[in-house]
Amino acid sequence: MTPPRVTLEAHAVFDGVTSLVVDGADQSHLDRGDPATLHDDYARRIGHLVDGVAARGEPIDAVHLGAGGLTLAHYVAATRPGSRQLAVDIDAELVDLVVRELPPPPGTSLEVGDAFAFVDALPAASADVVIVDLYVGHGDALGAADPAFLASAMRVIRPGGVVAVNVGDEPDGAAMRAVARTLATIGHEPVTLAPTSLVAGRSDGNAVIAAGTGLSERVTRLLALGPHPASVIVGAEF
Repeated sequence: MTPPRVTLEAHAVFDGVTSLVVDGADQSHLDRGDPATLHDDYARRIGHLVDGVAARGEPIDAVHLGAGGLTLAHYVAATRPGSRQLAVDIDAELVDLVVRELPPPPGTSLEVGDAFAFVDALPAASADVVIVDLYVGHGDALGAADPAFLASAMRVIRPGGVVAVNVGDEPDGAAMRAVARTLATIGHEPVTLAPTSLVAGRSDGNAVIAAGTGLSERVTRLLALGPHPASVIVGAEF
């Protein structure tokens, strides 16, 4: 019998943490006892961006393009009760497993669908945060650098909101630079949050490329928040 390609497994180190495993690779981790604790560095970087869009505890509207295990949706719900969230994932098997075993938090709607079509259908200025976290092969932006897609995501956020794109990348940094350059090309100043070793070309890893009004003014704080060693870069040329 062919083993399931999407599974939930107990974390090998942290008690109470569930790992979402897709095609044999860990994709995300959810702390069931404390969803406000994020165990992946890229998720922590996105969490810092989310924390900056409104006062602590204030509900927000969030869109998740790529649902995964809903780690960040649970984070938003735990830190900002009353938030309204929409999540979409093209993987029906994954969505079915998550709904059954890791039910969406209150106020969260989870759908099966294509992220590119989903974001196009959303009203302009209808969300405070758009998180792009598409499961792809390592080092492959898989359309996340598409100008029309990113322009549509930027259209959805309100003034003061943020679009955050998680990109798994090789040491050459080609994928994260492609996303940053596309954002710049369509008129938005990118801010890249990444491990210093990835920026320096010494290792692979996950970078978060973000854009939003006033985001570049938060660089010092974002750098201080880490996780470390961290690099926070404004602009597309790096």
